[in-house]
Amino acid sequence: MTKPHLVLNLRRRTRQKWFRLSAPLIMVPWISDHFVSDGDAVIATAWPTAYSVHRLSRSKGAKFYFVQQYESWSGPQDAVDSSYRLPLHKIAAASWLSRLITERFGEPVMDTIIQGVNFDLFYPDGRSPDRAGRVLMQYSPLEWKGLADGFRAWEIVQQRCPWARLVMFGMKRGPDVPPNVEFYEDPPQDELRRIYSSCDIFVSTSWIEGCQLPPMEAMACQCAVVATNVGGVPDYTIPGQTALVVEPRDVNAMAEAIIRLLQNDDERQRIAQAGYQYIKQFTWDRAVERFEAALQRGIGLL
Repeated sequence: MTKPHLVLNLRRRTRQKWFRLSAPLIMVPWISDHFVSDGDAVIATAWPTAYSVHRLSRSKGAKFYFVQQYESWSGPQDAVDSSYRLPLHKIAAASWLSRLITERFGEPVMDTIIQGVNFDLFYPDGRSPDRAGRVLMQYSPLEWKGLADGFRAWEIVQQRCPWARLVMFGMKRGPDVPPNVEFYEDPPQDELRRIYSSCDIFVSTSWIEGCQLPPMEAMACQCAVVATNVGGVPDYTIPGQTALVVEPRDVNAMAEAIIRLLQNDDERQRIAQAGYQYIKQFTWDRAVERFEAALQRGIGLL
């Protein structure tokens, strides 16, 4: 762990605000035998921590690697790739990650576990009938999020559906966001539910993902989804039935899918309702039960 990360962890202590946490959180300066207590299982969640967990003594528990993304963009390629070959029990967050680990790196995967949706937070929260034509996108400055494709698709959409309105949310409004966009900056989750519910279509534009949650949340809010065929989308959608799925970077296909739903209200409502019903199976209870079962197998309890 580098010094800046150590200082950040010490300053943050047990505080975190990116999700609601009911369990006690104990921060350690770094992952080592001195700071990690003995236990039944220890889980790495990113490639640098995979090496740290691998170095721990056996008394810290059975060693797992929860692979949530192929993190080739976040470090030296050899170091990232070699992390997937470490002798750790692998659990993957999406089917494409399981295939990557087994086919490219020759390692077994204990299970593929798709994350759940918090249905206490995300559900249909009313949609005003005079707001038809609201299209929602998530803002991110990261190139691989594909937002430039989304903006180009939106230009095509505006030519054929000039009455439609673009709505966005993100941590911070970037300079590339058009001035006439309705933008919500760092909304809390209950506000995010209302944003999803106020829109007719949610568009996910990424080139690569681990298992992205926003399309799942949008489906839970009964918002019709147009998504690129990456990350968890193949795991939690049925193309043409519960969402319209296009290939990444295909701007024209993305625009046509949005226009199709904007111009055909029956089709949009059918996709929204089918997506809403289908996503209900992806509960956190289901995900937690499968994750716990994988841990028990790795520990040797099953």
